[in-house]
Amino acid sequence: MPLMRNVRLELKNDEVLRREGLGRARDVKPKIKNLILELLATVEQAHLLEPAIAYELYPIKEAKAGELLLEGKGAVQGLRGSKFPQASELAILVCTIGPKLEEKVRRYSM
Repeated sequence: MPLMRNVRLELKNDEVLRREGLGRARDVKPKIKNLILELLATVEQAHLLEPAIAYELYPIKEAKAGELLLEGKGAVQGLRGSKFPQASELAILVCTIGPKLEEKVRRYSM
């Protein structure tokens, strides 16, 4: 299974605020915004993110409604094979940001 390390991951302030349900940066109270910016800087300075991606490619034998039949690997249920009738492979991947950030958060929670 191929593994990609040193994946460039950029934390953009506006995107972090939006994903936290806080809207755009200009809509956030200055005190909260400053705290978030400080935490984001800490994440980058302490190298708390170690993004990695592992993936595998599987040849598709047949695409049916609701499933993909894979060469020698069984079937994947629930996928709409009819959406991609000419696809020849299925990529399955997992991504991680690494354990360091979670460990830091856990220490703050104690």
